[in-house]
Amino acid sequence: MAQHGTAIIGSMMEVEGELNYELEEQKIQAIRTSNLNTIQRFLTSVETDINATRQKIHSRMLSMCEEKKKLQQKIEDTRQRIQQAEAKRSRDKEEVQQLERELERLKIQLQGKKEELEAQKKVLATCMEEIKKKESLVSETKAENQEKMRQAEHCIELYKKYLGLDIICLQNTLVLKFTQVSQINPEAEYMVRLGLEEDKYTLLGSEPPLPSLPQLQEELNASGNLLACLVQIRKLFQRME
Repeated sequence: MAQHGTAIIGSMMEVEGELNYELEEQKIQAIRTSNLNTIQRFLTSVETDINATRQKIHSRMLSMCEEKKKLQQKIEDTRQRIQQAEAKRSRDKEEVQQLERELERLKIQLQGKKEELEAQKKVLATCMEEIKKKESLVSETKAENQEKMRQAEHCIELYKKYLGLDIICLQNTLVLKFTQVSQINPEAEYMVRLGLEEDKYTLLGSEPPLPSLPQLQEELNASGNLLACLVQIRKLFQRME
């Protein structure tokens, strides 16, 4: 009876021991599960933080890349502007040099024109002197011609009065008609044409023709005595009668 009771107690202790082990194991399992959950939550939180950090870093890198591109573009734009400014400065310098060369060329041309103008002034002064001389000569010639015409008109008036002379003026030509030459026919007309150009007389022809007109013209221009020439012509007409 006592042994049987001891066995029962031992059996109960063994059952109790087994029950405690299972309980501890459950506790441990619960703790492990709790720890795993905690670790999992921690890992999830860390992974979330890492992803968020990675996203921030990625965004930051994109922003930095964009800023880098902008800076590179600004650098390129600035470089181009510098090149353009240098090119413009070079063009401006070349243009200034061209303008300076053009200015020198124009100065040389101006100096040449001044010298040419001075030469032309001298030529003009010489021409003016020649013109004055010619004007003076023309004036003298006109005066001589007028005097000759006046003398001729005076002679003509005398001839008209005493010798029956009639004169027709045709520009620079005088048509001289004589009457009272022929004793048989006093009204018969005898004609001679006289030209006056500058300071020379020209006997252009006569009716009836006088073969000695060239000689008379030479003597007239040599002496300038129109009255004597007309007397000689009238005598020649009388001889022909």
